[in-house]
Amino acid sequence: MRKRRKRIKRLIARLVVLLLVLSLIAGALFGLYRLTKHLFFNRTPIQEDEKLFLSPPNEEILFVRPNAGIFISDPQARNIRQLTSSNDLAPSWKADGTGFYFLRQNPARELHLMYYDYKSGQLSESSLATFNMMELPNPEGDMIKISPDGKSIAVSSYDWGIQLIDVSTRKIVSRSFDQIWNFWGFISRNSKFCLLNTRPHPKPLQLISGAGASSAKNSLWLCETDLRTMKLIDESDQSFQGVSFSMNGYTFAYSRNTQIYYVDSIQQIKPVFVTDGIQPAIRPEVDPKKYRLIKPFWADFDISNLVGMLSWSQDEKEYLVWATPNYLSFIDLNKQLINPYVEGKKKEAYLGWKLMDFQLSDINGNQKKELLTSWWPGGSGKGAERISFFSLDTTSNAIKEIFRSQGKFRNTVQIIDSNQDGIKDVLNMYSDVSGEGNTALDALIWTDVYTWDGTSYQLSNERFVHVYLELVETYRSFLAQALRDPDSYGSGLVFIRQLLQQANAILDQEKTR
Repeated sequence: MRKRRKRIKRLIARLVVLLLVLSLIAGALFGLYRLTKHLFFNRTPIQEDEKLFLSPPNEEILFVRPNAGIFISDPQARNIRQLTSSNDLAPSWKADGTGFYFLRQNPARELHLMYYDYKSGQLSESSLATFNMMELPNPEGDMIKISPDGKSIAVSSYDWGIQLIDVSTRKIVSRSFDQIWNFWGFISRNSKFCLLNTRPHPKPLQLISGAGASSAKNSLWLCETDLRTMKLIDESDQSFQGVSFSMNGYTFAYSRNTQIYYVDSIQQIKPVFVTDGIQPAIRPEVDPKKYRLIKPFWADFDISNLVGMLSWSQDEKEYLVWATPNYLSFIDLNKQLINPYVEGKKKEAYLGWKLMDFQLSDINGNQKKELLTSWWPGGSGKGAERISFFSLDTTSNAIKEIFRSQGKFRNTVQIIDSNQDGIKDVLNMYSDVSGEGNTALDALIWTDVYTWDGTSYQLSNERFVHVYLELVETYRSFLAQALRDPDSYGSGLVFIRQLLQQANAILDQEKTR
């Protein structure tokens, strides 16, 4: 009995020791986990003293004077120094501010990647890589940046969007903004603020009439990264040429009309002219490990090509719509979600070549605004390849297409009360004569009329006889002219007769009622 008790005591003692050892191991593993998370996965940025809204001491702004080189200046332009003297572009600081990379263009229009050691004042003796203008398009633009380690270059253009180029291979490795969102200085180091630049197409084409006009101004906005607060900083008829936050997150520089401006307090936005130049880059002066940029929830949308931004309020909910030349994205500010607009079974996101009209207007009298959009095909096209209207469904937090133009080419739309009944209709005018080879046919336009039925726009040509009476007269005039010179019109004769038959069919339908 005594031996049995001893065995039980020894067993209990061993269990206690085992539990203590396991507890020590678990504690050590948990401590190691917390340390690893703190060192490598802690994404909470360091917050500065928010009372320090003014610019930090010894702030320096790197910038370019086209064809003259790269310069550096304090915000008051008391000390402007020239660092290089060639046709240099795209200055991009290393993360610690000890030097910067840039591109040097030679007379043969080749682009050489160079490095300038700011501490020693020494320029690299030879280029680190050489590119042609096809590999790095738009190097003088506002959206080109070299990565802090000099291993890749991001460049964006209105027509082609984002391209991330690997320096060693000179190949495009990504076309996603998600891969390069932290290259540019448009997000403050404390991750609280961002600078957004909207750049509508400069061609003054309005393809939707009768519902107001889209803004043709280039606009610079200061936003909180959650997009709940936005302030208009500046506007211009020309594109802005670069932005840069300082390290404390409360001051920034930007270029407008080839001039550098500086804002020394985001509490009181008062841009002050500094000097002539483009592509400003404020020198980082702190340990780059101090600030851990948090990727904003919208970073997978190409804001380097942002051509439109609209606030859309409905049913006491707040949304944003963003547009690039080719894509739309819908932002739910309450849920902090961004949803690219897609359509079709294959979930296509591409909508058209160059966005022109982009506005909100209540066109059907339902006391809710609709999003009106048009895409221009470029070139000599006189109309849109696509015109679409969208409504907002706050139940599903999504946008829904309620109208799309029918013509393949040269669409325009008029929003007008065409039969004077107090309700606006949509007249879609278009020409589908591409490839006919006769410019005289360009003016040969067909018109479809749509009416609002409470949920969508329905084709209602037969209700608008006066529209087709006018078209019949136009087509008859065209046909008479073509018959006098049939060799010049060729197959266009058949097309004119088809349009005349379509218009007469609508009139005949009305007569038989």
